[in-house]
Amino acid sequence: MGPAPDRSGLALVVIVTGVLITAVDTTIVILALPEIQHALHVGLASVIWVIIGYLLVITLLATQVGRLGDMYGRVRMYEAGFAVFIVGSLLCALSWNEASIVVFRVLQGVGGALITANSGAVIADTFPAERRGRAYGFTSVGWSLGAVIGIVLGGLIVTELSWRWVFWI
Repeated sequence: MGPAPDRSGLALVVIVTGVLITAVDTTIVILALPEIQHALHVGLASVIWVIIGYLLVITLLATQVGRLGDMYGRVRMYEAGFAVFIVGSLLCALSWNEASIVVFRVLQGVGGALITANSGAVIADTFPAERRGRAYGFTSVGWSLGAVIGIVLGGLIVTELSWRWVFWI
């Protein structure tokens, strides 16, 4: 029986993917806001909460849900973040009014907070000290790339399809 296979490469792909999709969703809705405003008959001051609610929840919950990772397992909370994020995205796509899209976007933010707060801890648990810096660098690139991809992808989706598709991704 040989040594256990090194799964750190796969772990890094999963972590970067989670960070990337969380970042994509911070910017993908920007160009969809006028369409959301029109379709759901939402005022400008209210439609801004589609972005603010998501970012506010990620920012405020990051330290709190990191503690949940310490208590119940970082990988488990990271995976829970994916599940909550996906459910939030699905519900955002199905939104029928102002309140529903803001509430579902906040739910999506809870998932994003679980992903972002636990990604660094999962890296620390998975990678030896001499390889952590590189792994953290990849997650930083994933975040930056996701934010740029979100704007471009959001513009393409709203132009070619519908604002609801920015949440189906």
